[in-house]
Amino acid sequence: MIKNIMNWVLQVGVDFVSVGTSEDGTVMEAEVYFIEAVAKDGSRLAHNHSWVTSKEEWGHEEGQSFQYFTDTREADKKAAEDLIIEIQKTNKIDLDNWTVIQPLYGSEAYAADPQWEEGLKQFD
Repeated sequence: MIKNIMNWVLQVGVDFVSVGTSEDGTVMEAEVYFIEAVAKDGSRLAHNHSWVTSKEEWGHEEGQSFQYFTDTREADKKAAEDLIIEIQKTNKIDLDNWTVIQPLYGSEAYAADPQWEEGLKQFD
């Protein structure tokens, strides 16, 4: 289903995920970029594609293996921004590629649907 998003704001959202454990046991986290569309009432959609900005790699040098984590934040953020530009050319999205996410806290959409408040109570 195609949706017109003429009055929606498109922006790059950021979240964090674990991408592995370093050799000394430290949990390594990376930023995840995604595109979110925000309506005037605070309703939000997130594009189904996201960009994880790091991953665990193994290198080999002089007979030794070593672990490292890549950093692709700059290229991944540009890719997300480029996709926003492409979407803005038509201001239409295919809802098959988007997921409804929690409305902006305190927004009209948030207040209109008590499920969001109930969902947050599980973390109290």
